[in-house]
Amino acid sequence: MGLPLDIALADIATAIQVKTFKTVIDSDGEYTEFDEFYELRLTDGRGLSFDRETVGIYPDRVFKALEKHGVTYERWLQNTTKHSTNHARVRVD
Repeated sequence: MGLPLDIALADIATAIQVKTFKTVIDSDGEYTEFDEFYELRLTDGRGLSFDRETVGIYPDRVFKALEKHGVTYERWLQNTTKHSTNHARVRVD
């Protein structure tokens, strides 16, 4: 999905970053894979999800700038690795 860059600042309710960790098994054995995605929650209830490669920008920098203009920036972690006992998202800010 291409992210429209003409979203009015007043239409953005929350900017969210989610980092996930999961156990992956391949021919070399087990390892932990890291993934990251971003979401803009709009005031009309819609959400736009994307990753860095999709939009060609570094969302963390954009979201930090939005935060300076009053948009809430939430950062979340989710650990779904093999030995994790809690797979729920945890807010880290």
